[in-house]
Amino acid sequence: MRRAYIVDYELYIPSTYVDYKALALETGLPDWVVKDKLGINRKPIERTLYVSDMAKLVAERLMSKYTNVKIDLVVYAGSDFKDKYVWDVAPDVIGYLGLSGAYGVDVSMQCVSSIVALDLLKPSW
Repeated sequence: MRRAYIVDYELYIPSTYVDYKALALETGLPDWVVKDKLGINRKPIERTLYVSDMAKLVAERLMSKYTNVKIDLVVYAGSDFKDKYVWDVAPDVIGYLGLSGAYGVDVSMQCVSSIVALDLLKPSW
């Protein structure tokens, strides 16, 4: 039996933020509702990169840690709001990194996609 392991992962968190006052202005909600009821003080916002660009950045960062490792599977666990709605992100990352022979899958479950992806990929032994 072959065993698969998750050896590492990376996250992309934008360095730019929007605060609760700006969110209140954009949504029309009172600022106290955004801050006190929704619990949002500030939210990371990426304004220049597409989702697939962010995935490629973290994949490159992750791959730079490992040499001579065979990658068989790439899983994208992120936003449905993609740059190209009919294309999955994982195969795009595979092509970008030149991982011939690897499989790719996108797991999109909105807020819980990372948790669902880890649960799907956990060993069953």
